[in-house]
Amino acid sequence: MKILVTGGSGFIGGHLVERLIKEGHDVYIFDIDYPKYPLEGFKNTNFILGSTLMIGELLRATRTMDVVFHLAALANTSLCAESFSNAIRFNCVGTAYALEACKENNVRLFVNASSSLVSEKLFSPKEIDTPLINLNENGHIYSTSKLCSEMICKDFFNMYQLPYMNLRFGICYGPRMTPGVLVQNFITNVLDDAPMKIEGTGRQWRYYMYISDLIDGCIQALNRGIPDHTYNLVPDWKTSIYEVALTIKELIGGDIEYTQGREVDFRCKELIPSDELGWIAETSLESGLMPTIDWYQELEEFKWENYN
Repeated sequence: MKILVTGGSGFIGGHLVERLIKEGHDVYIFDIDYPKYPLEGFKNTNFILGSTLMIGELLRATRTMDVVFHLAALANTSLCAESFSNAIRFNCVGTAYALEACKENNVRLFVNASSSLVSEKLFSPKEIDTPLINLNENGHIYSTSKLCSEMICKDFFNMYQLPYMNLRFGICYGPRMTPGVLVQNFITNVLDDAPMKIEGTGRQWRYYMYISDLIDGCIQALNRGIPDHTYNLVPDWKTSIYEVALTIKELIGGDIEYTQGREVDFRCKELIPSDELGWIAETSLESGLMPTIDWYQELEEFKWENYN
């Protein structure tokens, strides 16, 4: 199939591009910049420079595509908090523009990358008579914008019959992580002889998962998923921030330092992994962190070799 990955230059997008190529698909990247690191099997001739806020660019990019994996977003929660309007523009308006382009060009399937953090705003989908959004709980613009993207996809299906799937990603880590995310911060801090700083108690938990597990889930969704469905690509275990820091400490050393907690932080609710896809996350925290740390250690050595 001919597949376009918006945000394909990023961490998750790049790994997805590599896997789709291995699966034999004709893969294109649509992004505002080239991949920072070389992607296995990817040809630069398949790169389309553009922004999801430019409908004309999206119309040209989606022409003749069979599937669009929509990963382009403002995915860093801190950046979303710093720029409320940008979170809405990229995560909501950008999704709507991408859907409009797919509708115009008769794309067969739109796969939307959502987030497990949306769970804080949802009740069980089986509770049809229950309001979708719980307004009595503290929220965050990131999870709100991702929920909005899910609802826009469903509206396009209901109104224009554009097939879609929403995939709620767990919090990924692995080689080539986006700078500024927690696991990357912890690893690079230790390699720079700085402490791993935990904001608050460290008891906050997330659905942390290794990148290869998530990509396996994306491929299973493409091969076995049903349109007009939402799938939870999360592990069946929870991991606290303290556990992440402690595991890194056990693997490569380093100190843990506690700082003041955030004024607004996520309070996740439990999600059940979607077993309809025949997929489960299999990589333990230690097994995933080991190759991740190895990659960053090699990167540091490469930097020093170039410097010297």
